[in-house]
Amino acid sequence: MREFYTFIEGDVLARGLRKRSKSSRNHLEMIKVLNVRCGEYGLERYEPIEILSKNYFHTQYGFSLDFPFPQIFLGIGKGFVLNKSSIYELNLDTIVEDTSFTLTEIDTYDVGTGNAVTRPLSGTRWNFIDFEDVYMFVNGTSSIFAANRWIDNYKANTVHTGKVFSENTVSINTGCKHKGRTVLGGFNPTNFWNNDWKKFWLDWTVKHKTGMQFDATLGLGENFIMWSMSGGGDMFKLFFNRLAITGIYKGQTNFGDTDPLIFSMMKRGDAGFMPVSWNGAILEIKPIGNDILVYGNNGISAMQWYNDPAPTYGEKVLSSIGIANPGAMGGDDQVQVFVDKKGVAWRVTADRKIERLGYEEWLQPMVEEGIYISYNPDLKDFYISNSSKSYLLSPFGLSEIAQKITSIIYYNRPLAIGE
Repeated sequence: MREFYTFIEGDVLARGLRKRSKSSRNHLEMIKVLNVRCGEYGLERYEPIEILSKNYFHTQYGFSLDFPFPQIFLGIGKGFVLNKSSIYELNLDTIVEDTSFTLTEIDTYDVGTGNAVTRPLSGTRWNFIDFEDVYMFVNGTSSIFAANRWIDNYKANTVHTGKVFSENTVSINTGCKHKGRTVLGGFNPTNFWNNDWKKFWLDWTVKHKTGMQFDATLGLGENFIMWSMSGGGDMFKLFFNRLAITGIYKGQTNFGDTDPLIFSMMKRGDAGFMPVSWNGAILEIKPIGNDILVYGNNGISAMQWYNDPAPTYGEKVLSSIGIANPGAMGGDDQVQVFVDKKGVAWRVTADRKIERLGYEEWLQPMVEEGIYISYNPDLKDFYISNSSKSYLLSPFGLSEIAQKITSIIYYNRPLAIGE
């Protein structure tokens, strides 16, 4: 039998799966690349990331893997694991191997009374805002937060001391910490003001005889961001309105119902809010370089903080294409990757450069279920997963892998939750 030969250029193998389904004649590209990693010098053995055992989660703590839950987080002072409607502190020093670790469930309490245990409601993927012993998680439906010394000073009682709270009435899609501020985004105007805020605004308009009628539906909308003062002392003002009326310290007399602190904050530019320049909901916010990237279902904007001529965020729209779903982005403060509604992967860098990577042939079938991106800073690898498929995007190309990842932290080594 006559044999025919063809030469395969090295970079064909090195770059992994093809970026587009259309290519020129006699142009070789890969359509099956499984359980390898695209490395600097070609395809290399895929080293599975260490995954905390899903069986251990189920047998010891009673919950199962259900994408994109549970999720793992590493804060400044603590580790956390969050399921759909529960939060656990992860004892990082007990992680000897993937089947040996200790979780302690954290009871969450009603904001108003401080007494009743209240579970958070299931929503989209959790976002983490970390100020060490003061922290907050949001999922578009519920907020979990530990206010600690701020609420101790504000409440001046023991009912709220040292507790973690769950707030299920004010909807917040996403948030992050940026330059010492809390930045939140994606609100529902119909539940933006809680009952305490409604009463305050109604009393204030009557007391000052403004002639205006308070409309509780005029809260910030789904395409707004809101930021706190530097230091975040008012970051919980949506839940505890007195933080924005009298301030943190109970008993001080500089501000109050007649001259609330929130007006002074707005005049000085210490805190504020603004809509982005595109319609639709803000789904994710994440710092990058000097900016924050605001991801929505109809656009992506870079927001930079300015002090001159007035303290505020300035906006540069990077794309009119939105992300596929909450969670369809990931990365760190140097590089981020997102997948749009057509399954196209994009890369954004700290200098605001946005690059179309492609790969929609492989990622578009995942969009209907939802796409969740996790980042391994050790190798600068992105894991693009859901319950049925998973891909590894290295700096050099894309490959399919068997491991399906919900989230990753780096604590001495990469640690993930998945299967």
